[in-house]
Amino acid sequence: DFNDLKSMDRFGLIVSSAALHWAQPLRATFSALVRNLAPGGRMVFALMVAGTLRELHAARRRIAPGKTPGADLPSLPIVRNAMRAAGMRLEYAALARHIAHLPSAEYLLRALHGQGVTGGALSHGDSLLTRRELAALTRDYERHYRDKQGVYATYRVFIGAALKPERPSAILLLGPTGAGKTPLGDYLESHGLAGRRCHHFDFGDHLRRIAGGQLAVRELTGRDNAAIRRVLREGALLTDAQFHIAAAILNDFIRRRKIAGGDIVILNGLPRHAEQAAKIGDIVRV
Repeated sequence: DFNDLKSMDRFGLIVSSAALHWAQPLRATFSALVRNLAPGGRMVFALMVAGTLRELHAARRRIAPGKTPGADLPSLPIVRNAMRAAGMRLEYAALARHIAHLPSAEYLLRALHGQGVTGGALSHGDSLLTRRELAALTRDYERHYRDKQGVYATYRVFIGAALKPERPSAILLLGPTGAGKTPLGDYLESHGLAGRRCHHFDFGDHLRRIAGGQLAVRELTGRDNAAIRRVLREGALLTDAQFHIAAAILNDFIRRRKIAGGDIVILNGLPRHAEQAAKIGDIVRV
Protein backbone atom coordinates (compact mmCIF):
# COMPACT_ATOMS: atom_id res chain seq x y z
CA ASP A 1 0.00 0.00 0.00
CA PHE A 2 1.66 3.20 -1.16
CA ASN A 3 -0.08 5.13 1.64
CA ASP A 4 2.15 3.23 4.10
CA LEU A 5 5.36 3.51 2.08
CA LYS A 6 8.31 4.56 4.24
CA SER A 7 11.34 5.19 2.06
CA MET A 8 14.79 5.89 3.44
CA ASP A 9 15.37 8.32 0.56
CA ARG A 10 13.88 11.70 -0.28
CA PHE A 11 13.34 12.25 -3.97
CA GLY A 12 13.63 15.45 -5.96
CA LEU A 13 10.92 14.41 -8.43
CA ILE A 14 7.97 12.01 -8.32
CA VAL A 15 6.00 11.40 -11.52
CA SER A 16 2.63 9.66 -11.72
CA SER A 17 0.47 8.96 -14.76
CA ALA A 18 -3.13 7.71 -14.55
CA ALA A 19 -2.68 6.04 -11.16
CA LEU A 20 -3.52 8.37 -8.27
CA HIS A 21 -7.27 8.41 -8.94
CA TRP A 22 -7.41 4.81 -7.65
CA ALA A 23 -6.05 5.82 -4.24
CA GLN A 24 -8.46 6.16 -1.35
CA PRO A 25 -8.39 8.35 0.63
CA LEU A 26 -6.54 10.65 -1.74
CA ARG A 27 -5.32 12.91 1.07
CA ALA A 28 -3.42 10.04 2.66
CA THR A 29 -1.75 9.31 -0.68
CA PHE A 30 -0.65 12.91 -1.20
CA SER A 31 0.68 12.97 2.37
CA ALA A 32 2.71 9.83 1.61
CA LEU A 33 4.07 11.47 -1.53
CA VAL A 34 5.10 14.55 0.46
CA ARG A 35 6.90 12.39 3.02
CA ASN A 36 8.98 10.89 0.22
CA LEU A 37 9.80 14.22 -1.46
CA ALA A 38 12.81 16.28 -0.48
CA PRO A 39 12.10 19.90 0.52
CA GLY A 40 11.96 21.83 -2.74
CA GLY A 41 11.08 18.63 -4.62
CA ARG A 42 8.29 18.41 -7.15
CA MET A 43 5.52 16.06 -8.12
CA VAL A 44 4.21 15.95 -11.69
CA PHE A 45 1.05 13.94 -12.21
CA ALA A 46 -1.99 13.25 -14.34
CA LEU A 47 -5.10 11.60 -12.92
CA MET A 48 -8.66 10.96 -14.02
CA VAL A 49 -11.35 13.05 -12.32
CA ALA A 50 -15.11 12.88 -12.01
CA GLY A 51 -16.85 12.94 -15.37
CA THR A 52 -14.53 10.36 -16.93
CA LEU A 53 -16.51 7.64 -18.73
CA ARG A 54 -19.71 9.52 -17.94
CA GLU A 55 -21.45 7.77 -20.86
CA LEU A 56 -20.70 4.33 -19.41
CA HIS A 57 -21.92 5.35 -15.96
CA ALA A 58 -25.13 6.78 -17.39
CA ALA A 59 -25.80 3.60 -19.40
CA ARG A 60 -25.17 1.48 -16.34
CA ARG A 61 -27.61 3.51 -14.25
CA ARG A 62 -30.27 2.92 -16.89
CA ILE A 63 -29.90 -0.84 -17.21
CA ALA A 64 -28.94 -1.71 -13.59
CA PRO A 65 -29.85 1.17 -11.26
CA GLY A 66 -29.31 -1.00 -8.20
CA LYS A 67 -25.73 -1.88 -9.13
CA THR A 68 -24.07 1.51 -9.47
CA PRO A 69 -20.43 1.78 -8.26
CA GLY A 70 -19.95 2.49 -4.58
CA ALA A 71 -17.50 5.35 -5.21
CA ASP A 72 -16.66 7.92 -7.85
CA LEU A 73 -13.47 9.38 -9.22
CA PRO A 74 -12.24 12.40 -7.23
CA SER A 75 -13.57 15.81 -8.13
CA LEU A 76 -11.28 18.78 -8.83
CA PRO A 77 -11.95 20.34 -5.38
CA ILE A 78 -11.08 17.03 -3.69
CA VAL A 79 -7.76 16.84 -5.57
CA ARG A 80 -6.86 20.44 -4.79
CA ASN A 81 -7.83 20.15 -1.10
CA ALA A 82 -5.86 16.92 -0.75
CA MET A 83 -2.77 18.66 -2.10
CA ARG A 84 -3.18 21.67 0.18
CA ALA A 85 -3.74 19.46 3.21
CA ALA A 86 -0.48 17.68 2.45
CA GLY A 87 1.38 21.00 2.25
CA MET A 88 1.97 20.97 -1.51
CA ARG A 89 1.93 24.19 -3.53
CA LEU A 90 0.32 23.80 -6.94
CA GLU A 91 2.50 25.46 -9.59
CA TYR A 92 0.68 24.28 -12.72
CA ALA A 93 -2.81 22.93 -13.26
CA ALA A 94 -4.81 22.09 -16.36
CA LEU A 95 -7.97 20.13 -17.04
CA ALA A 96 -7.92 18.18 -20.31
CA ARG A 97 -11.06 16.72 -21.88
CA HIS A 98 -10.53 13.94 -24.40
CA ILE A 99 -13.15 12.16 -26.49
CA ALA A 100 -12.03 8.68 -27.53
CA HIS A 101 -13.71 6.87 -30.45
CA LEU A 102 -13.82 3.09 -30.62
CA PRO A 103 -15.29 0.56 -33.07
CA SER A 104 -18.03 -0.69 -30.75
CA ALA A 105 -19.34 -0.72 -27.18
CA GLU A 106 -18.15 -4.32 -26.82
CA TYR A 107 -14.65 -3.23 -27.89
CA LEU A 108 -14.73 -0.46 -25.24
CA LEU A 109 -15.76 -2.84 -22.46
CA ARG A 110 -13.10 -5.38 -23.44
CA ALA A 111 -10.45 -2.65 -23.61
CA LEU A 112 -11.37 -1.39 -20.13
CA HIS A 113 -11.26 -4.92 -18.78
CA GLY A 114 -7.87 -5.49 -20.40
CA GLN A 115 -6.54 -2.33 -18.76
CA GLY A 116 -7.56 -3.63 -15.34
CA VAL A 117 -9.99 -0.83 -14.59
CA THR A 118 -13.10 -2.93 -14.00
CA GLY A 119 -12.36 -3.88 -10.41
CA GLY A 120 -12.77 -2.08 -7.10
CA ALA A 121 -15.30 0.35 -5.68
CA LEU A 122 -14.88 2.78 -8.58
CA SER A 123 -16.05 0.19 -11.12
CA HIS A 124 -18.72 -1.99 -9.56
CA GLY A 125 -21.29 -1.98 -6.79
CA ASP A 126 -22.12 -4.63 -4.24
CA SER A 127 -22.64 -7.22 -6.99
CA LEU A 128 -21.29 -7.67 -10.52
CA LEU A 129 -23.38 -7.29 -13.66
CA THR A 130 -24.80 -10.52 -15.05
CA ARG A 131 -24.17 -11.62 -18.64
CA ARG A 132 -27.68 -10.50 -19.54
CA GLU A 133 -27.07 -7.08 -17.97
CA LEU A 134 -23.73 -6.76 -19.79
CA ALA A 135 -25.49 -7.48 -23.08
CA ALA A 136 -28.14 -4.88 -22.26
CA LEU A 137 -25.40 -2.41 -21.33
CA THR A 138 -23.70 -2.94 -24.67
CA ARG A 139 -26.94 -2.37 -26.61
CA ASP A 140 -27.80 0.73 -24.56
CA TYR A 141 -24.34 2.21 -25.12
CA GLU A 142 -24.53 1.61 -28.88
CA ARG A 143 -27.95 3.24 -29.03
CA HIS A 144 -27.03 6.41 -27.11
CA TYR A 145 -23.32 7.03 -27.75
CA ARG A 146 -22.53 6.31 -31.38
CA ASP A 147 -21.70 8.88 -34.05
CA LYS A 148 -20.12 8.72 -37.51
CA GLN A 149 -16.70 7.88 -36.04
CA GLY A 150 -17.90 5.03 -33.81
CA VAL A 151 -18.89 4.86 -30.15
CA TYR A 152 -17.33 7.54 -27.99
CA ALA A 153 -16.15 7.87 -24.38
CA THR A 154 -15.20 10.98 -22.43
CA TYR A 155 -12.05 11.26 -20.32
CA ARG A 156 -11.39 14.21 -17.98
CA VAL A 157 -7.75 14.42 -16.88
CA PHE A 158 -6.30 16.76 -14.28
CA ILE A 159 -2.65 17.55 -15.04
CA GLY A 160 -0.61 19.19 -12.32
CA ALA A 161 2.84 20.08 -11.08
CA ALA A 162 3.27 20.75 -7.37
CA LEU A 163 6.14 21.90 -5.18
CA LYS A 164 7.00 20.80 -1.66
CA PRO A 165 8.06 24.11 -0.10
CA GLU A 166 11.19 24.41 1.99
CA ARG A 167 10.30 23.73 5.60
CA PRO A 168 10.21 26.74 7.95
CA SER A 169 12.12 26.50 11.22
CA ALA A 170 10.16 25.69 14.37
CA ILE A 171 10.66 25.58 18.13
CA LEU A 172 8.63 23.13 20.21
CA LEU A 173 7.45 24.31 23.63
CA LEU A 174 7.36 21.45 26.13
CA GLY A 175 5.83 21.45 29.59
CA PRO A 176 2.79 20.36 31.60
CA THR A 177 -0.50 22.23 31.61
CA GLY A 178 -0.10 25.54 33.44
CA ALA A 179 3.65 25.73 32.87
CA GLY A 180 3.30 28.94 30.85
CA LYS A 181 3.70 27.70 27.28
CA THR A 182 0.97 29.96 25.91
CA PRO A 183 2.26 33.21 27.50
CA LEU A 184 5.76 32.32 26.30
CA GLY A 185 4.48 31.66 22.77
CA ASP A 186 2.61 34.98 22.78
CA TYR A 187 5.72 36.79 24.05
CA LEU A 188 7.90 35.30 21.31
CA GLU A 189 5.33 36.26 18.68
CA SER A 190 5.28 39.84 19.96
CA HIS A 191 9.05 40.28 20.42
CA GLY A 192 10.66 37.80 18.03
CA LEU A 193 13.78 35.79 18.76
CA ALA A 194 17.32 36.81 17.78
CA GLY A 195 15.94 39.25 15.25
CA ARG A 196 13.64 36.68 13.60
CA ARG A 197 9.86 36.86 13.37
CA CYS A 198 7.98 34.25 15.39
CA HIS A 199 4.49 32.86 14.83
CA HIS A 200 2.79 31.21 17.81
CA PHE A 201 0.86 28.11 16.74
CA ASP A 202 -1.40 27.16 19.66
CA PHE A 203 -2.84 23.86 18.47
CA GLY A 204 -5.44 23.56 21.25
CA ASP A 205 -6.73 27.07 20.55
CA HIS A 206 -7.02 26.20 16.85
CA LEU A 207 -9.01 23.05 17.66
CA ARG A 208 -11.40 24.99 19.90
CA ARG A 209 -11.92 27.72 17.30
CA ILE A 210 -12.61 25.13 14.58
CA ALA A 211 -15.06 23.25 16.82
CA GLY A 212 -16.79 26.54 17.71
CA GLY A 213 -17.08 27.65 14.10
CA GLN A 214 -14.75 30.65 14.47
CA LEU A 215 -12.10 29.17 12.16
CA ALA A 216 -12.63 27.30 8.90
CA VAL A 217 -9.88 25.17 7.37
CA ARG A 218 -11.05 24.37 3.86
CA GLU A 219 -9.11 21.11 3.67
CA LEU A 220 -11.06 19.62 6.59
CA THR A 221 -14.19 17.61 5.84
CA GLY A 222 -17.35 17.45 7.93
CA ARG A 223 -16.12 14.14 9.32
CA ASP A 224 -12.81 15.77 10.32
CA ASN A 225 -14.62 18.59 12.13
CA ALA A 226 -16.77 16.03 13.95
CA ALA A 227 -13.60 14.19 15.01
CA ILE A 228 -12.21 17.45 16.42
CA ARG A 229 -15.37 18.07 18.46
CA ARG A 230 -15.25 14.50 19.75
CA VAL A 231 -11.57 14.79 20.75
CA LEU A 232 -12.27 18.00 22.68
CA ARG A 233 -15.36 16.56 24.31
CA GLU A 234 -13.57 13.41 25.47
CA GLY A 235 -10.24 15.04 26.29
CA ALA A 236 -8.51 12.61 23.92
CA LEU A 237 -5.67 12.98 21.43
CA LEU A 238 -5.82 12.73 17.67
CA THR A 239 -4.73 9.26 16.62
CA ASP A 240 -1.92 8.55 14.18
CA ALA A 241 -4.55 7.80 11.52
CA GLN A 242 -5.99 11.30 12.10
CA PHE A 243 -2.69 13.12 11.63
CA HIS A 244 -3.95 14.57 8.35
CA ILE A 245 -6.22 16.79 10.49
CA ALA A 246 -3.27 18.21 12.43
CA ALA A 247 -1.22 18.58 9.23
CA ALA A 248 -4.04 20.44 7.47
CA ILE A 249 -4.42 22.87 10.40
CA LEU A 250 -0.67 23.54 10.63
CA ASN A 251 -0.29 23.97 6.87
CA ASP A 252 -3.28 26.33 6.86
CA PHE A 253 -1.61 28.38 9.64
CA ILE A 254 1.67 28.59 7.70
CA ARG A 255 -0.20 29.62 4.55
CA ARG A 256 -2.39 32.23 6.27
CA ARG A 257 0.57 33.82 8.06
CA LYS A 258 2.68 33.84 4.87
CA ILE A 259 5.56 32.46 6.91
CA ALA A 260 8.88 33.18 5.22
CA GLY A 261 12.09 31.17 5.26
CA GLY A 262 13.67 33.17 8.08
CA ASP A 263 10.61 33.03 10.35
CA ILE A 264 10.14 30.63 13.26
CA VAL A 265 6.97 28.70 14.04
CA ILE A 266 6.43 28.30 17.80
CA LEU A 267 4.73 24.93 18.28
CA ASN A 268 2.46 24.70 21.30
CA GLY A 269 0.43 21.50 21.78
CA LEU A 270 1.62 19.71 18.65
CA PRO A 271 3.12 17.12 18.37
CA ARG A 272 1.60 15.28 21.33
CA HIS A 273 3.01 11.78 20.79
CA ALA A 274 5.85 9.99 19.01
CA GLU A 275 3.96 9.23 15.80
CA GLN A 276 3.02 12.89 15.36
CA ALA A 277 6.60 13.94 16.12
CA ALA A 278 7.89 11.65 13.37
CA LYS A 279 5.53 13.11 10.77
CA ILE A 280 5.61 16.79 11.66
CA GLY A 281 9.19 16.99 10.45
CA ASP A 282 7.83 16.90 6.89
CA ILE A 283 6.11 20.26 7.52
CA VAL A 284 8.54 22.17 9.75
CA ARG A 285 12.17 21.80 10.77
CA VAL A 286 12.00 21.52 14.57
